[in-house]
This record gives sequence, structure tokens and C-alpha cells, in this order.
Amino acid sequence: MIFIPGFTGRKWPVILWCLASLFLLVYACLTLFILEKDSWLWLNLHAIENGRIAWILLILLMIWPAWRNLRFGAWLFLVPLCASMLLSWPLISSGRMHQQLLKKSSIPEGFSFYQWLTAYSDQAEYYSYSSPRNSNLQSLVYIPKQVDKTTAIVFLLHGGGFYQGAPNWMHGWASALSEQGIAVASLAYQLAPEATFPMQSDEIALSIQDLKIEFSKRLVDTSSIFIAGSSAGGTLAISTALINSEIKFNGVIALYPITDFSKPFESTTDMQKITAVYKGSNSLNAISPIHQIHQDLPSLLLIHGSKDLIVPVKQSIEFVEAWNIQSNSVQFVELPWATHSFEYPMYGPSGQLLKHLSVDFIKRNSSN
Repeated sequence: MIFIPGFTGRKWPVILWCLASLFLLVYACLTLFILEKDSWLWLNLHAIENGRIAWILLILLMIWPAWRNLRFGAWLFLVPLCASMLLSWPLISSGRMHQQLLKKSSIPEGFSFYQWLTAYSDQAEYYSYSSPRNSNLQSLVYIPKQVDKTTAIVFLLHGGGFYQGAPNWMHGWASALSEQGIAVASLAYQLAPEATFPMQSDEIALSIQDLKIEFSKRLVDTSSIFIAGSSAGGTLAISTALINSEIKFNGVIALYPITDFSKPFESTTDMQKITAVYKGSNSLNAISPIHQIHQDLPSLLLIHGSKDLIVPVKQSIEFVEAWNIQSNSVQFVELPWATHSFEYPMYGPSGQLLKHLSVDFIKRNSSN
């Protein structure tokens, strides 16, 4: 028998409670403060965007000592309380950002704690589409349940450092948009090093022309089209809009894109390899979207996490300034809690905010 204020009985429950509380407190601290290496990236994503089990366990650990002995030792609940507050900070911040950003939007919804807690996600139907130019490229097409003249089309581009990835990587975002009445094509494109700059963007432009015909067959109006992507896909989305002026995009949405290859990366990720396989024989300035900006470009929505360890948020800040100098319309949102790949899963705080921001951006910039 041992005595710790707030506990009575056998020692093993006390020891287990103390160890569990200490572990989860360290876990919470690591996810929010010790993020100096890329190895912490997925820990951060799991805890903040998908850490429902840890959060519930913290609350239970906080309640138990108080329930055991309210009179003598309820102070022990402070350890899990601190941990739960650390993990709740992104949820609280996301809720506040929802309120601020959506005040002037057409999207009345804010952050849903219920969706995050229950891991709710949209489940839109889709089918595979084979490119007539390359049967090995299998894109995914999402058609909303109700199609009318107000239906916009979004062409999504997956990330993966230009040399890996697949269209199903974008299923969460694509499904969320489709459930909101927006048609989506998650595009397949040839990967590096077989396809280098600007081959991927040129191939994407051709796929868009083919898919516009496919959408027309499905009675989807093709007058409002958008291009979007995350990480390398965000870079390709911007580059495609910059290079292929014959395609009249209504808007571009980019999540944490690489916009300047000419500056050194502080990330421990092998950015030299990523740059080498993408640039081919081109110069670093030639493949950097920041050096290709000109006037009369479509509206841009750029979202980046402050804690991104792979692509520094400073790149997006400088890119937005350059985009503005050319009198192009841009909306920049910096998520203070988020890191790279913050939209996985879509029911997390960052994913929910992305859904609302992208839907509002698309509706505001559609032709209809």
C-alpha cells in the first residue's frame, strides 16, 4: 500500500496512472513544441489532426483522481489537464479561425468537434478514367449527386515530390468537394525522372482538355474550372496555370507548394533529390513559379502551415507578395498549428478548415 493524495488502495493503479499521464504529457509537448526534425512530422499530424483517442484518454486520466478522492488530492489531475490543453489548442485555434475567415463567406459552418471526435468523413462515389493519350494513367472522377449549371470542376494534383504518389492520395479532399456539389478529377500524371519540367504540367494541361469532354458527357458545365494541389501537386497546379495560358482557370488552390527552388531548404528531407529529378536540364529559376509570375493570372488561394518542416512557410509568404505585385488576386491563410500534409485526415481541424475555405473560394470565383 502507498499513499498519494487523491488515491487510495493498491499501488499498481497509481503507478500506471502516473506513467500514462507522464507519457501523454510528453507526447503532447513533442507534437507542439519539439518539431525541429522531419521525424516528428507524422507524430504532429497524428496528435493534432487524428489524436482523438489520446485526447479522450487524457480526459479520463484527468477525471479519475478527482473521482477517487475529491478531498485530498484532486491536484493530480493537473498533469493530464495540461496535456489535454496542449492537444486542444489546435482545435480551439481552428474554431476561432473558422469564425474569423468565414464571417464574410457563403459557408455558415464552423469547426465541428463532433466530426473530429467521430472521424466523420465524406464518402462520395467516383470512377476510374483512362487517359486516351496514355492508358497507364488512371485518374479518378467524382460527379456530384446533383449536377446543374452552377457546378464547378476542380482538377486535383497529388503530391509526392514529383516522383511518387497517386490520385487516390487526394480522395479526402476530392470527396469533401464532391459532397458540396463540385465535380472533381484527381489527375494521374507521369512521374519524374521520366517526366521533368515542364513535361508534367504540359501533360496535365492535355488531360484537362480530355476530361472537360468527359465531364460534358456527364452533363457537367465546363465553364468554371479550377486547378488545385498539395505540396508538389500545388507547385504543379501553379506552374500549369502559369505556363498554359490557353486554359482559362477561374482559380488556383495550392497547399504548401514549393515556389522557389533556388533558395536552400532548411528541411532534413532530401530536397536536392526532389529538385534534381524534377528540373531535368532546366535552371533552378526556370522551374521556380515565383520567377514566372505575370499579370492577368487567375485568383489564388494559398494555405500553408507555420510548422511545416519540409517546405518553409516563408516561401509562400514571399510568393504571395510577388503575386500581389503583379496585381493578381490572392488569399493567403497561414495555419499556426499545422505542418506538412495537414489535410490528412480531412475531418481534422486543418482538413475541416480547408474544406470550408476551398468551397467558398470556388463558389466566389465561379463563372455562374
